[in-house]
Amino acid sequence: MKAVTKSYPLNPIEKISDLKALTDRSVRVYGKAPAFRTMLGKTEYETKTYEQFGSELCELANALIENGWQDKRIALIGENSYHWLLSYFAVVNIGATVVPLDKELDEDEIVELIKRSGSSVLIHSENYDEEAEFAAQKVKGLRRVSLGKKKSADTTLTVLLDQGKDILSAGTDKYSGIELDREKVCSILFTSGTTGKSKGVMLCHRNLAANVVSACENVKFEADDVLVSILPIHHSYEDMCGIFGPMNYGSCIAFCEEIKRLPDALALFKPTIMVLVPLYVETFYRKIWNAAAESGQESKLRMGIKIGNALAAVGIDIRDSLLADVRKAFGGRLKSIVCGGAYLNPDYIKRYKSFGVTIIQGYGITECSPIISSNRNKHIKAKSVGWIFSCNEVRFDKQGQILVKGENVMLGYLDDEQGTKEAFDGEWFKTGDLGYKGKDGYLYFAGRCKNLIVLKNGKNIMPDEIESLLIQTPLIAECMVKESIGDENGSESIMAIIYPDPAATKGMNTSKILSEIQKDVDGINQSLVYYKRINNFLIRENEFPKTTTKKIQRYKVGKE
Repeated sequence: MKAVTKSYPLNPIEKISDLKALTDRSVRVYGKAPAFRTMLGKTEYETKTYEQFGSELCELANALIENGWQDKRIALIGENSYHWLLSYFAVVNIGATVVPLDKELDEDEIVELIKRSGSSVLIHSENYDEEAEFAAQKVKGLRRVSLGKKKSADTTLTVLLDQGKDILSAGTDKYSGIELDREKVCSILFTSGTTGKSKGVMLCHRNLAANVVSACENVKFEADDVLVSILPIHHSYEDMCGIFGPMNYGSCIAFCEEIKRLPDALALFKPTIMVLVPLYVETFYRKIWNAAAESGQESKLRMGIKIGNALAAVGIDIRDSLLADVRKAFGGRLKSIVCGGAYLNPDYIKRYKSFGVTIIQGYGITECSPIISSNRNKHIKAKSVGWIFSCNEVRFDKQGQILVKGENVMLGYLDDEQGTKEAFDGEWFKTGDLGYKGKDGYLYFAGRCKNLIVLKNGKNIMPDEIESLLIQTPLIAECMVKESIGDENGSESIMAIIYPDPAATKGMNTSKILSEIQKDVDGINQSLVYYKRINNFLIRENEFPKTTTKKIQRYKVGKE
């Protein structure tokens, strides 16, 4: 550990005590720099500077205080947007508790989580007017704030901002001097759940502030960096990596409200950094090669990569121009991708490096605010999930499960004393993930404990490893590896459930698809030890059910 730290010290970062300190610092240090951008169309966007953000935050926060919401729990739902983020910070920075909700939830699920969280206010985008009205009918006394301009809600963001301006004009400012309780719950995050019912993770300002500092110690952004926010904004991974960390460095965050607009957003904002989950990394890569094949440019692309790598190895990097068509797919300026949320095959790190893009992989879990470790900008180990953060310690139980203790570890699960107790071994949070620490001091992820397949012969298999090989084949878009149907004593082999790539299999009949995938499976089996080989596979017609961070909900497969 000392050798690595000495040769590549942590980035010097100003400590922050809470999220208000984060916003106050960003406004103070980066004032007139562009902070947030919003698409107005394919070729236009609106910019808010850090100074403008600070003014509107002060106005909204004072209005929330005036309405008596300082100690309330406030639910928040909508697309990735500046107004969503402004609302988030206004809530947590006055000492209230924000409850970010997944915009993919149906109206009954929204009502359930509003009730479970004890939220008395719902802030929502215009697209959720109907859901908000339904919730108001089901939750007695629920107040609604629309981020749009419709009058159906009790009030709107515009009205509250005007109210805040009037309060400040009268010489009153109850927000700016607030001192927050770092140990009080400031956010309740409902896990999307790959294995069952969601839990309400309670995080405090100390948790999130400690994680911001550690994240920035490990990964450096620049003030002129531009990020496109596309991952679900209610999720702690997007908040920490795509918003809080960049804000601490004065970077600019551009919002893309829906995935179908991403190509336009990339062309418009030309990001230098993106925060993605592995599924997007894999999909982008597949689309680049499919496009090259369709245009007859495959050979040219391979040659460009070969020449680019050779020149880069001797300090001459011309990949921006040499691979301009490839880089154009990301807007033309992309230099780094921060990747987390699930297992990423390390081969992709090398592949993207050939495009001139560095993948910085990390590891975390919502209960740890959420990041536990990450690689560094200039010190990357492809098979590792990185250097363990200074805000937490890591150890392993007898089964190899990763245990975490530190300032970033949650306060507990909402109204679930038994669940909280079961989640800890003394002071150590049990992640449910398997891993180990290498001699190099880096953390290595081995898979989910619950996903571990134990065969009848006692052999252990992590499905992630085999799934990552399958999805690298051109015809397979998604897959899940599980035990084959066995007897009462357990399974003797494994099988795969496969969703073929519609674009790659276009024009093929079922027999042809099965035949081609069988060839790919046979090829993969040759590279695996005997007990990891896929015994048989099934084809499914639709995508797998997934969380909003694109992890397969394994417990739902076969029950749709």
